[in-house]
Amino acid sequence: MILSLLFLAGGLSAQSVILDDYVRQGLQHHAGIQAKTLGVQRQEAMQQGADRGYWPQVSFGATYTLAAGGREIAIPIGDLLNPVYSTLNNLTGTQDFPVLDNVSEQFFPNNFYDARLRVTQPLYNRGIRLNQEVQDRQTDLARTQLTIAGRDLEEDIRVAYLQYLQALDGHRILEDVLALMEEQLAVQQSLLRNDKILPGELARSEADLAQVRAQLVQAGARSDQARLQVNHLLGREPEAEVLVDDVFDELPPAGSATPAIRQEELSALQIMEQLQSSVLRREEAWRLPSLGLQLDLGSQAFDLDWGPYALLGVSLDVPIWNGGRQQYKIEEARLAIQQTALQREDTRRQLEWGLQSARTGYLADRAAYEQYDARLEAERRSYRETFRRYQEGQANHLELTDARNRVTSARLQQNIARFDLWRQWAGIQRLTSSSSL
Repeated sequence: MILSLLFLAGGLSAQSVILDDYVRQGLQHHAGIQAKTLGVQRQEAMQQGADRGYWPQVSFGATYTLAAGGREIAIPIGDLLNPVYSTLNNLTGTQDFPVLDNVSEQFFPNNFYDARLRVTQPLYNRGIRLNQEVQDRQTDLARTQLTIAGRDLEEDIRVAYLQYLQALDGHRILEDVLALMEEQLAVQQSLLRNDKILPGELARSEADLAQVRAQLVQAGARSDQARLQVNHLLGREPEAEVLVDDVFDELPPAGSATPAIRQEELSALQIMEQLQSSVLRREEAWRLPSLGLQLDLGSQAFDLDWGPYALLGVSLDVPIWNGGRQQYKIEEARLAIQQTALQREDTRRQLEWGLQSARTGYLADRAAYEQYDARLEAERRSYRETFRRYQEGQANHLELTDARNRVTSARLQQNIARFDLWRQWAGIQRLTSSSSL
């Protein structure tokens, strides 16, 4: 099953070889997927057991009994035979016929054994076949649920990786801001030496610089947390390196025709409906008789003597009445089928609506993103002009700070918008049968 998930994962991140490899690692090593895989294997073992329901069963059994006391049966053999024996002795003039005592025999067998080899063979049992159907559907359901879990893990890995890249980009932006502010601080120190600005302006710039340095530390912590999350999903050591793919510096594809929704969730509900139908048929078949064959081959005797025997029997079991409990089970199964059918229809509508909504929002946000480059370039020109005027004494510190903050804000917003687009794209891939990230 893991191999099939790896096959499905191929191409999901076709534009990113690194991310595609990380998805494969996650599917191989994630504990949740491994647990789901073991669940499928367990269900397959149960299915194979159900498929052998009509196979004969062979067992060996033996009993050995020692008994003393208990009820006895009196046998008046002396009272019956002694008068006859006495007459015979008188007629023959001999004592050849002895006097007999009455005897008694206990009911419990003493020093008695019974050893047998028993073979049982179902001849007709509708419940066995219906149980096979139930196990088949449960196996199909377990496999589909494993596929769904794999799809969810793929999306989680992609989103975590995008969050890591976004955190790194945010850190780089703050590093650029720090370099810009250090350059600005050097200019201000020169202006202060020439008595062109007041010391307060330099102090404010130093405070702003300290604030950016603190933000840089926080950004580094966020990138470390994002890296830990990626490694957790991949089942790797927390400190393992996460490679960076520059393909995400660009925008995701625009897309054209509306793709079809993925079928795993709907397939799972359809299999559940089939499973419940099999359960219904099994409950409805409770009145059907079951027929079986039993053969005993063994030996039984007193004092460990040899007493071979063979016993063949046919058993018939016909259910008649169980207090009406079965009718409630049948009604429960019917209601479960109706409930699942409604749930499947509702899920289909939600998936279609979710896909259409996600795609519409993605296309709108992608179109809006095109304005960020022009805005950022305009803010940079404005900052350079303001910085030049500040050096010439034609702009004050507040104007320079505002111009710098607008550049920083534009870069951060562009960073957020770009990775939001990639996350939306990843969500669309999860909803559709498309397979290129």
